[in-house]
Amino acid sequence: MLGSVVQARHKNRDNDYVMSLTMYQAQLSAMKRDYKQRETTVEISTIGPRSFNQFFGFGGFAGDAADADFDGGADTDFDSPCPDSDRLYRNITGYCNNIRRPTQGKSFERYKRYVYPQYQDGICLPRIRSTQGFGFPYDIHFPKGGYKRKESLGSGKRFFDYWWDWYKTLLDKPLLPSARTVSVVVHPAKNVNSRSTVMLMQWGQFLDHDLTAAAIEQPDTQTPCCEDIQENGLHPDVSSCSGQCFPIPIVQIPPDRFFKRNCIEFLRSRSVEEKIDEENPREQQNLLTAFVDGSSVYGSDEETEERLRGEDGRMKVSDNNLLPKGNSKDCIEEDNFCFAAGDDRVHVFPGLTALHTTFVRLHNTIVQKLDDNTDWDDERLYQETRKIVGAILQRITYLEFLPEIFNKRTLRKYKLKDGNYKYNINIDPSIASVFATAAFRFGHSLIPNFLVIDGEKVLSRKLFNNPKFVFEKLKALVKSVLSNPSETVDRFLTEEITDHLFEVDDLSFDLASFNIQRGRDHGLPPYNAFRKLCKLRRVKSFYSRQLGSAGPDMAKIYRSVDDIDVFAGGLAEPPLRGSQLGPTFTCILAQQFKDLKFGDSFWHETKDRKRGFTSDQLESLKRVTLSKVLCDEIGLDSIQRNPFRTVTDGNPEVSCDSLPDLDLSPWWDDETNYNNHHGKHGYY
Repeated sequence: MLGSVVQARHKNRDNDYVMSLTMYQAQLSAMKRDYKQRETTVEISTIGPRSFNQFFGFGGFAGDAADADFDGGADTDFDSPCPDSDRLYRNITGYCNNIRRPTQGKSFERYKRYVYPQYQDGICLPRIRSTQGFGFPYDIHFPKGGYKRKESLGSGKRFFDYWWDWYKTLLDKPLLPSARTVSVVVHPAKNVNSRSTVMLMQWGQFLDHDLTAAAIEQPDTQTPCCEDIQENGLHPDVSSCSGQCFPIPIVQIPPDRFFKRNCIEFLRSRSVEEKIDEENPREQQNLLTAFVDGSSVYGSDEETEERLRGEDGRMKVSDNNLLPKGNSKDCIEEDNFCFAAGDDRVHVFPGLTALHTTFVRLHNTIVQKLDDNTDWDDERLYQETRKIVGAILQRITYLEFLPEIFNKRTLRKYKLKDGNYKYNINIDPSIASVFATAAFRFGHSLIPNFLVIDGEKVLSRKLFNNPKFVFEKLKALVKSVLSNPSETVDRFLTEEITDHLFEVDDLSFDLASFNIQRGRDHGLPPYNAFRKLCKLRRVKSFYSRQLGSAGPDMAKIYRSVDDIDVFAGGLAEPPLRGSQLGPTFTCILAQQFKDLKFGDSFWHETKDRKRGFTSDQLESLKRVTLSKVLCDEIGLDSIQRNPFRTVTDGNPEVSCDSLPDLDLSPWWDDETNYNNHHGKHGYY
């Protein structure tokens, strides 16, 4: 039965399944075409029938996952499709950031791949079957009607169809364990506080909503997917490229610890293109710009931007300097209202709403100071301030947040430290599917059981989609996010998100199940594929030290180590020394953040005199910290220097007045950069 907790241990199988020559040739051809078109930072290894197996479309990152030297700079010896290739400011959609490939990193474009997808049919169907057992690595689909024979039985069904239905049961490989089963067995609750504050999780979520949001299929009917689930736990849609439903079956033995229904609703991500085939397999759509550009504040499309902009270069706000009123029913309203923001997920957790509020306030604070000291018009006030806020977000992310999750060696190896920036037009900054769907979701393990807000202990289940504390106790809420410890980054997840996510009455969801199911929906290859990508040794046994304490539990539900979902495997790895992550997630995340830096022509350290900052402006930006921003915009009196760590003797709480301010005088003292280009190139 799908997802049953099997108590017997499975023998390790070291030999890779040998693909058929035709499948090998088809994938190799598609890999070469994909690489040529996208020119990602991924290097295709020399692949032959002996080294190729069913998992690995790409051979691995160049060098040791990050040693490629990106010092080529921008090559401008070509005809750009961008009419304003030397613009001063970012396009709100990210269009023409790369003037050679203008849609890279743009909103509403495809995710990129670090490893070729492993769909069940090689094209579009979600990955649902084990790599082990009888049968082929992909489901086989005969032409409708089967082999044409005149003989028919009963209601017109051909004799061959009966034979094929029986024979196909021998060819089908066993089903993977249900995502809910993986959640229950591999990701149980175990509360271990870390030295990090909840702000580490909160910034990660705020950043995630600046980078990625998968477009979800809209159902054709109002019928819940779970109503059509079959006895084997599958929905009929998993056999169709156009299928929308991919519900998560609940089939544990013994029965589920919490859910009393037979499945959890789940819809597939939308395909970015209608035409998909062996040469052009299904790819998903990212609704946001890929860049660290403040799109969670300003939006990723013109309509959202226009809706959020106020007058005189400012952003709209509501009473008490809160976010403007948004769509009703987007949150738990009670006596309040739902907010509008650059990203629709603004209410997911109140700390997230607080950060959205903080940076809208920061924008308006900066506009006010610039307006008081310049004669700039509305458009320039808005664009210059948006540029400054984007730079601040980049510096907080790379110089404060990333050092909390990576060790110094990783930061140095992937060139994520301050300085040494040189744009490379050949780097694709688009978000990788594995980053969005699995690796960057490591932050879910940081979510605590509760927050203590102004002395009140509030379970996390009561905070989801609830803006109550933003309206009533914003300062106390921010203080709680700064003082409450987060959970440790590991495979253990609180039941607040695995049993009680978005709980309303008797209905709730499981975030770990969602993560695993989304990976299968996107055709993410298993965990071992990404270890090979990162030049790490393939895990050959459930009892390998690379899986930490999770191996024996995984052996209960997975038939093979080559079935392990990358979310489960990545979280199970023991962390590298001085890091919060294991080697696989470190590799994937660090490579993505490297791509986002060196593939962004508007990066704040650019030497481009048209779109960059002056040396004095950069020096001013270097003094800005998240702690100071929170002090100024939330109205705190004191704060620890490192807001991502709890208060200790080494990280004491200090007066907000002792932290340096953002000095904006270099902006109103310097007009040359703007005056030389305004009018000729426009604002956009």
